[in-house]
Amino acid sequence: MVGKKEVIENALECGFEDTGFTTAAPFETQRAYLEERREDYEWAIRSGLDLIAGTDPKSIMPEAKSIIVVMEAYFREAFPPSLERHERVKSMTAWALGRIGGPAAKQALAAFLVESAGPIRSEILAALEGASPPGDA
Repeated sequence: MVGKKEVIENALECGFEDTGFTTAAPFETQRAYLEERREDYEWAIRSGLDLIAGTDPKSIMPEAKSIIVVMEAYFREAFPPSLERHERVKSMTAWALGRIGGPAAKQALAAFLVESAGPIRSEILAALEGASPPGDA
């Protein structure tokens, strides 16, 4: 049987930043969080994701006893300067903030809108309106 030590070593070899373990008990605090902020996650519900069911691991895998959690350092490095000048990177960032960032992200985008001009202003407006990311049809 594979033990925790082997799982952690393999996860590190695969490039994950950290590994943890927990029981397969329902995540009651996450369920309460989602219920309280249901409006913020309406986009996920409309797309067919049952986030509430996802708070109970046994709804997905009834025989589960424990869960292995691996974490990737998403922002380990910033965009290289050579990529930052490409509009697509900026467009996707603004779109992602507007689409999935919730009210705080939308408020931050609205604040940036005041000082923005040109293509960046258009990208932020599209993000706030929930449009598809620029370049996607």
